[in-house]
Amino acid sequence: MKNRSKIQILSTTSMAVGLLLLVAFTCLLIFGIKASLTKAEPDDFFLLIVAGLVLTPILIPLAMATIYGKRLFASPSKKNIKGAVGGLSAIGSFFVIALAQKEFLPDLEGAYTILLISIVAVPTYSSISKFLIDRFLDEPAIPGEFIGPGIIGILAFLLWGALSTFAQKNLEPDLITVAFIPIIVAYVFFYIALRMRPQPPASSPESPSTPR
Repeated sequence: MKNRSKIQILSTTSMAVGLLLLVAFTCLLIFGIKASLTKAEPDDFFLLIVAGLVLTPILIPLAMATIYGKRLFASPSKKNIKGAVGGLSAIGSFFVIALAQKEFLPDLEGAYTILLISIVAVPTYSSISKFLIDRFLDEPAIPGEFIGPGIIGILAFLLWGALSTFAQKNLEPDLITVAFIPIIVAYVFFYIALRMRPQPPASSPESPSTPR
């Protein structure tokens, strides 16, 4: 194991950032929903529940940074590096895109914002993870192990959401433009991206048959 102390710095940072933001965001979410409920009409209750469900997935990268940061401190490995860096990359991308949207694109729809965050987070995660694995672990990074079918599927789903939003706002809204065409485009993107990504060796545990 090379430079274990530097890996422990990364793990401590990941745990601290993830845990701090996880607690802060959870408190804001709870108090925000509670404050809204006291002012809301009975008909608004369902909308508040939906808003909570939509915002809850933001907690996932915070939990990833905390959990994998803790594991990384005790056991430096590819999986723990990728988990911690993935969480931190998503958190960083969220704040960068949120600030850029506030300054330059205040009218940007939420579906576009989430897609932009993912487009920034994925290459950031894969580049930093590869650098850290090659520099600090004895086992080198394997081509194709950072972006698997799971990540590509998430990007395709977000692309479908952004295209559907665009169709609703700018085109004649009907089943074909809002649902059918975006689904076809997203599926084509998923198929091409999956075919074009670097393939890990067949003997690797990160082979394409392993869902990610």
